[in-house]
Amino acid sequence: MNTLTASSLEELGTQLRLRRAEVQSHIHTRLHGSEQAETAAPGADAEASESGDDDGAGKLEPTDMALLDHELMALRDIDGALERLDAGLAGVCSECAGTVPLARLLANPTARTCIACQEKIEQKQSVAPSAMN
Repeated sequence: MNTLTASSLEELGTQLRLRRAEVQSHIHTRLHGSEQAETAAPGADAEASESGDDDGAGKLEPTDMALLDHELMALRDIDGALERLDAGLAGVCSECAGTVPLARLLANPTARTCIACQEKIEQKQSVAPSAMN
């Protein structure tokens, strides 16, 4: 099961679209808060405004900013994978133009490289920091 068939491409597209919706939902919640919090305490905003407790309203903590950055990167990766899928380039390694195995794509639908190229990239990354010392 190493070739990309019409049904495997469809499955890949479905996975990507579902993951995209999930990531978008996380981003929306991180930026706007959950609807449960808003409905759980009606009038809480008015009380906070009256007491002056809304100084931090709209500000994200550093951890939330890091998570938001991670989610935005995931969204870019998903959009890139959807573009490759639409262009007929799903399963084509961006480094060597070889085949990205179907099993790899199903495990990681945003994978851009074959396993051999990914290993080379990771080896370069692990060698680079120690070369600087």
